[in-house]
Amino acid sequence: WLTWAVKVNWLGEFMTGLVMAAIGDITRVRTASGLWKSFGLHVDNETHMAAKLKEGVEGTIGHKFARKILGVVRSVYFRIGAKGQGGFYYDRYLEAKHHYDEIRPDWPEGRRMGAAIRKFEKLLLSHIWEVWRKAKELPVVPPYPIAHQIGHTKIEPEEAMRG
Repeated sequence: WLTWAVKVNWLGEFMTGLVMAAIGDITRVRTASGLWKSFGLHVDNETHMAAKLKEGVEGTIGHKFARKILGVVRSVYFRIGAKGQGGFYYDRYLEAKHHYDEIRPDWPEGRRMGAAIRKFEKLLLSHIWEVWRKAKELPVVPPYPIAHQIGHTKIEPEEAMRG
């Protein structure tokens, strides 16, 4: 995982290590989709939309520490991206943002941005999960939307490595 992490623009071993600390024991997270859930990025089974707190129900979406770490990683990427140096994952965010601007002009700007951020976070987490699992020689299964061909194509972690 370290070889991969240091070759990803603006990720490196420190940021990857933070995310790995938030994940904890990689053997307990059998799928990338399961990892997304622990970070609060899963889809609600009832609404088929991004999970959010229900009115009158106390709790959090995802583990607080995991969400906090993901926020730190995201803010670093977005600060660097705003300077024009964001690299692979920031570019994927911009592509997703453009996509949502095109297909969902009826959504408010904040919702389109949030959806694009969510894609960025899920891609980053799935790559860290896959690289780490392979390094530990653990089985790797594709995320649900890829495995069930629900309009998504797999982006390999190696694509994020700078030339």
